[in-house]
Amino acid sequence: MPLEGMKQSFFERGWVLERSGDPKSGLEHYTEGHRNGEKLSSFLLGLHLHEGIFTKGNEEQGRKYICENNTDGLDFLSVHAEAGDSISQYYLGYLHLEGLGVPQDHSASYQWLRRSAKQGLAAAQRKLGVIYYDGIGVEQDFEKAFTWLHKAAEQNFTVAQYDLGQIYYHDDDYIRDFTEACLWYNKAAEQGYVEAQYDLAKMYYYGYGVKQDAEKACIWYRKAAEQGHAEAQYDLGMRYIAGRRGIRADQAEAYLWCRKAAEQGDSRAQYQVGLMHEKGQGVEQDFAQALNWYRKAAEQGDSQAQYRMGSIYEDGCDVEQNFLEALNWYRKAAVQKKFDAQDKVEILEEKISLRAKSARTVLPVSMFKADGAVGDSSLGYELEKRGFSMKGNE
Repeated sequence: MPLEGMKQSFFERGWVLERSGDPKSGLEHYTEGHRNGEKLSSFLLGLHLHEGIFTKGNEEQGRKYICENNTDGLDFLSVHAEAGDSISQYYLGYLHLEGLGVPQDHSASYQWLRRSAKQGLAAAQRKLGVIYYDGIGVEQDFEKAFTWLHKAAEQNFTVAQYDLGQIYYHDDDYIRDFTEACLWYNKAAEQGYVEAQYDLAKMYYYGYGVKQDAEKACIWYRKAAEQGHAEAQYDLGMRYIAGRRGIRADQAEAYLWCRKAAEQGDSRAQYQVGLMHEKGQGVEQDFAQALNWYRKAAEQGDSQAQYRMGSIYEDGCDVEQNFLEALNWYRKAAVQKKFDAQDKVEILEEKISLRAKSARTVLPVSMFKADGAVGDSSLGYELEKRGFSMKGNE
C-alpha cells in the first residue's frame, strides 16, 4: 500500500472497500482500474465476473481477465492469504475449485475455503456449504452443508439465502418444505436478489408455502421484471393478458412486458408478441411484425411458433403461398410432438403430391419458394425421388 500522502491506485481503494465489507463499491474501483491498465484491478474484476455474485456474471470474460493477469494476482493473494486475510483465502479457494489460473485442486480449495469460513466470511461459508451439499472433493454431507449455508444466510448473504430456498423447494429426496423455501426466498428478495424475487412471485401466484395472493405475486414479478429478468417480464405480461385471480386485464401492459422479454430473446415471449401483433391485441395490428416475431421464436425451436409459421405459408396469409416452406415448419413442430403437427405434415405431403400430378409432374419452383428464396433442398430431393420434376420453371 502507498505511503501516507501518496495517491492510491483504483485497486488499492477497491481492496480497502472490499475488505471493509463493501464489495460492490470495491468492484466499481476495480472496473475503473481495469480501464486504466491496472493488472491487479483486472484480476479482481475477473474474479467478480466469473463468480457473478456482486455483478452480472460473465464467466468467459472473467476467465480471460484472470488468466491474463494470473502471475500478479496469485502472488498478491498468496501473500495475503498466508498472512490470514479471509478474502484472499476465499479467492484462492475459489481459483483452485474452478481451476482458474491454477490446476483444479479440490483438496487445496477445501483447505483455503475452510480457513476463510472459520473466520466468518459469508462467501466462503456459502461456498463450503455448496461443496458439502454436492460432495465436491469431500464426502457428501447434508448436515454440514446446511450448517455452513445457514451461517452465511444468517449474515444476510443473499446468495446463501437463495440457495436455501432452492434446496427447500427442489430437494424432495432430502428435505422439501415450501414454507421454508418461501421464507428464504423472501429474505433474499427483500435484498433485491432478482432470482429470489421471481421465484417468490411464483410462490405467491400458485400458493406454494404461502397463502395464494396474485396481487403480491405481481408486485414481485414487477420487481424482478424491472431488473431485466426476462422470465419475470414474460410471466407478468401473461398475467395481464389472462386477467385472472383478481389481476386486472390490461392488454397494453401485457404487450409492453412481453415485448421486453422478447427483445431479450425469450422464445415464448417472441411467439406471444407475434400473436398480439397478428390480432391487434394491446398493439396496432401488423402482420409483417407478427411474421417477424413468429420467425424469431420458431428459429429458436418454439413449437407453437413453428406450427403457426406452417399455417401462414400453407394458407398464404399475407405471404406468398409456399407449401414446401409450410411443410418444413410443420415437420419441425412435429418433431417436438406439437399437437396436430404430424397430421398437418401428412395432409400437406398429400396435397403437394396431388398438385404435382395435376401439373403433369412438373413443379413450378416459384410455388415452393418464399420471396425468391431457395426452398428446403431435402424436400426438393424427396419430391424428385417421387418422380416430380422441379426443373424448367426457374
